[in-house]
Amino acid sequence: MNDKARYHSYMEPRNTTLPVTVRQHYVAAGYLAGFTQAGRRDSTFYVHPMDGTPVRIDKPENVAFERNYNSIEVEGLRKDHLEGVFGERFESPACDLFKTLSDRPGRPFLSEDEIVIAMKFLALQAARVPRSRAKYEEMVVRNGKDFLHKLATSPEFHQEVARAAADLGDDFLSQDDVQKLVGSGELQTVADKTSLSIGILRLTVAILEEIATMRATLWYADGPDWFVCSDHPVALFYDMAGDIFEDPFALEWPKVRLRTDPIYMPIARNVALVLHRIPNVPSVQRALREMVSLVNILTMSQAMRGVFSPTPDFVCTLQGGASGRAQQGIAEIRSLHDVR
Repeated sequence: MNDKARYHSYMEPRNTTLPVTVRQHYVAAGYLAGFTQAGRRDSTFYVHPMDGTPVRIDKPENVAFERNYNSIEVEGLRKDHLEGVFGERFESPACDLFKTLSDRPGRPFLSEDEIVIAMKFLALQAARVPRSRAKYEEMVVRNGKDFLHKLATSPEFHQEVARAAADLGDDFLSQDDVQKLVGSGELQTVADKTSLSIGILRLTVAILEEIATMRATLWYADGPDWFVCSDHPVALFYDMAGDIFEDPFALEWPKVRLRTDPIYMPIARNVALVLHRIPNVPSVQRALREMVSLVNILTMSQAMRGVFSPTPDFVCTLQGGASGRAQQGIAEIRSLHDVR
């Protein structure tokens, strides 16, 4: 299935009588359950705030969510349509798979379908976090500003747009009016909430297309050093390209260029997924302390509010490559952000 067909299948109306969901997680609570002390949604984990405040105990339901985070206003669809799609098509299959992998240490993926389930979740999780949402919004606003600037300054471009509007039976502003409105700030680009929420889905599809050919390896930790999670749990760094003058569909179908290989995502306290293009790597590897430390610091590095762990402290890699503890890693990350 190509990216456009996949996207349109996700936007088909859903039949449900459930109440509309308002409290919407950008990191699935079912996924976060794998990092609690008992591996359940109603169990607790330790929250390490990125602002340096004291560690607290909390539950998956109470972190990494916002009210109406994915809500949309589209005729014929429920406000929580995307929340339902994410839950049914991405989160539920992945959380079931991840629990199976966590409960059976050393188990490989048994089929290509299982790898696809994991990749789909990784792509959604990378696209859905607030940083990615902001990156998509930045692209929309940047393109809009460029469009308005060209509309106000290029008679040829204004004429082209006005002609297209006339073909649709619409009136269009004169270039003088466009110049005045743009200059006064009355005419500007705003990325509305529905566009941004749907943009999460489009960005998910774009990421999935880029990672589809990568190889998958599972790292299993024996403890006492465990993998941790955060509110930005996927170590995938990318550039988002989209120029509406080169590609009229750039905003609808953004292109993603990966800047990282391998890509790491913790699956549960004792297992992490590594996507890579390295040949002859086993499908399953035992995660040594240094490997757990690496995944943990990468998981922490983009966290906005907190890191979630089954233990009150955990191991992570510090600057220079030495192993350190949770508060040391958080302090280093905060100092780097302060420098930026």
